[in-house]
Amino acid sequence: MQTEKKEIHSLYALKAFCAIAVVLIHTDFYGKTYFIPLTRLAVPLFYMISGYFLFAHGAPSGAKLRRTLWHILGITVLSTLVYLAYNYANSWLFAHEHHRTVSYMRLFFPRDFWPMLLLANPYNGVLWYLTAYMQALLLLWLCVRFRLTDACIRLLPLFFAVTLLLGCYFPFEKLPLYVYRNFFTMAFPFLLLGAWVRRSEATLVRWSRGVLPVVLFVLLAAAEYVLLKAWGHLSYGDCMISTIYGALLFFVLCLSRPAAFRGTFWSYLGRYCSLNIYLYHILMMNFWRHFCTATGFHHPSQLLFPIVLALTILFSLFWAWINTKRAASH
Repeated sequence: MQTEKKEIHSLYALKAFCAIAVVLIHTDFYGKTYFIPLTRLAVPLFYMISGYFLFAHGAPSGAKLRRTLWHILGITVLSTLVYLAYNYANSWLFAHEHHRTVSYMRLFFPRDFWPMLLLANPYNGVLWYLTAYMQALLLLWLCVRFRLTDACIRLLPLFFAVTLLLGCYFPFEKLPLYVYRNFFTMAFPFLLLGAWVRRSEATLVRWSRGVLPVVLFVLLAAAEYVLLKAWGHLSYGDCMISTIYGALLFFVLCLSRPAAFRGTFWSYLGRYCSLNIYLYHILMMNFWRHFCTATGFHHPSQLLFPIVLALTILFSLFWAWINTKRAASH
């Protein structure tokens, strides 16, 4: 991760925070609901970081977008096979024999299979991030090819309005996840927001100085939290108004302090482990639950977050160590 021969270590640490926030979303912890405005920054920030570096030297070339797309496709295939293998083993070991046929059918063709296949991932919900990323890259490639990138950036307010209206601010019954969590409502707009930050970096860094922007985020997030909770929409969508502002704010704050966290564990974790923490914390959580069931071990449900986080970090560090050894051998 480089920009003009200078590494931005603070963004590595930001990726570590995002990965930890995603684990918190899917586990239990004391006072978890009060962290919702922060946890919702995670996925938007991941996409913004990608958009920022894709536009490191102006609009990305078709070759660069194709390389990125093939790289993400490889990760998607691998992670999908891992979860498919787990689902198969889980069905074989824990389903009653007369239910196994049904279990296998649902394994390969779960409910909402086709819309999930097109907009998310039918084999594990967390993998929607990769599907949306690939589709956003394809859309970005079309924008670059037909010189529509500037027009799309100018349409960002419209994209975010659609995201909010289909998610937290949808006035009727909650929509399916894949309607408000996909490439059009999340990946593409935040990739473009990262690109806009790249173009406007100097101005934005000056704007983010001082404590006032952070205070404004805290007040906005608190007000929106109370409003959505009273409305009964707190669990709707992945993006709030404060999410857009907060993601922009903390991203720019990191850009203004590129050397922060240099040489720290958090920088290493974000650089080499954040994606695997994101992708495989669900797997670690399921393994832990099987262990607790098999051994009769019990713990307060609110401690699930630190346990799963620790297991996933250890797994990701081991994976990073293997990759380092493999690279050194070549």
